[in-house]
Order: sequence, then structure tokens, then C-alpha cells
Amino acid sequence: MNAKVYQFPQNIKSISYKIHLYTDEDIFLTVLAINAFGSVPHKVTSANLEECDSEIVIATLMYAADCNIFSTQTQQIYRNIIKSVETIEK
Repeated sequence: MNAKVYQFPQNIKSISYKIHLYTDEDIFLTVLAINAFGSVPHKVTSANLEECDSEIVIATLMYAADCNIFSTQTQQIYRNIIKSVETIEK
């Protein structure tokens, strides 16, 4: 009796992120971090913020949270935004 091996496609899960920005200040600081520290090919505004890659946004928020050019209060706002990020598996 011959055995037959079946190759099933691997189920690849993609991960995306939901970044909660509740106030105009959160939006402003996120746009500021992306434009200052991100490697995006165009200027980011609140109007086109949703077009940015979420991983780049999170990386720039983390950098800004540890950056000494911002006040302690602003760094705390960045940390709060980072804490509110949700991971979504598809």
C-alpha cells in the first residue's frame, strides 16, 4: 500500500494594529512624531494619517516617548497612546 502525502497551504495570519487617538492633541502629537522621526515619502497630516503604515506610526511614537526634546507631560501622552494600541489578527 502506497502512502500519499497531502500538502495543505499554511494559514498565514497577518497582524495589524488599531491605534486609538482620542483627542486633537493625540492626533497632533502623532502627526508630529511621524513627520519628525518617520521615514515616510510625503508629509503626513491629520487628513492622510490613516494611510500610514501602523508599524511606522508605532515606531515613531515609541521613539518620541523616549526623546529628550519633549517635555515629561508630552512623553507621557506618547506612552498613553502606545499603551492603547490594539493588536488585531486576521
